[in-house]
Amino acid sequence: AYEITTRLVGSVMCIRDRGNSVVYSKNIDFDNQDNFTPDEQQQLRMSINELKGLIINKFELLEEQQKIVNDRLDYLAEASGRLNKFDWKGTLVNTIMSISIALSLDTEKGKILLKLFQRIFQNIKGLLS
Repeated sequence: AYEITTRLVGSVMCIRDRGNSVVYSKNIDFDNQDNFTPDEQQQLRMSINELKGLIINKFELLEEQQKIVNDRLDYLAEASGRLNKFDWKGTLVNTIMSISIALSLDTEKGKILLKLFQRIFQNIKGLLS
């Protein structure tokens, strides 16, 4: 299912799924209320950067909309340094909704956005299914 390459991104091995999306947050246990370790925070930042690219490539965004997406996802990445994993998951859901609203996405495009988040954060059990 996954291809593990020898290329390193930061200190985390790069793993690509069949859709060629990089999956960095695969080894993070989101089922507890612990704080993220520095390595987990780095994994999340890389996942979120991948997500930015997916969103920008999938939707035709104006420059102002790209800034909104970047700002909201940067906030999500920053939140991993101050929130525990449980609270961060709530912020993730809020981020999905706020991006959808800010981009005025219809139902179909909202589903596409959700699928992009699911693709990147597929290991968060029950959260995005």
